[in-house]
Amino acid sequence: MGQASSFERLFEKVFIAKSVFNEVTVIEKPFSERLKFFATDLIIKAENRIAVNILSKEIDLGEAETIIIALEKKLPCIILDDYKARKYAQLNGLKVIGTIGVLIKAKQIGKITNVKNELDVLIKNKIRISESLYNKALVLSNET
Repeated sequence: MGQASSFERLFEKVFIAKSVFNEVTVIEKPFSERLKFFATDLIIKAENRIAVNILSKEIDLGEAETIIIALEKKLPCIILDDYKARKYAQLNGLKVIGTIGVLIKAKQIGKITNVKNELDVLIKNKIRISESLYNKALVLSNET
């Protein structure tokens, strides 16, 4: 995804949980070098480490820390793709958008011209997207 810096133009403030940064910037992970460059100044840690540890028994550490940070900072929206993490966040009153939702929003406001190309890049880089979600994204972005 060559559009990483577009996040800052789509949202008023962008943060990345330290544990998410550690997960996505592992050598040989898709986009790791780009994300390292883009996200270094955006890293924050949740203050309530106990809450993160408890929640990370139920969901991935990165998602757990993201949710706790959102609750601590009263963030208006968080980006999560994992179904279980999304449900937990929503039950706690958080507005959630996924990666595909971000791409659709980016197209709607003119930051990208084509969602399909971005989805294809994600898939090429071993990011799993179900066929039904892929097709739904194309419909929602008026690309069918």
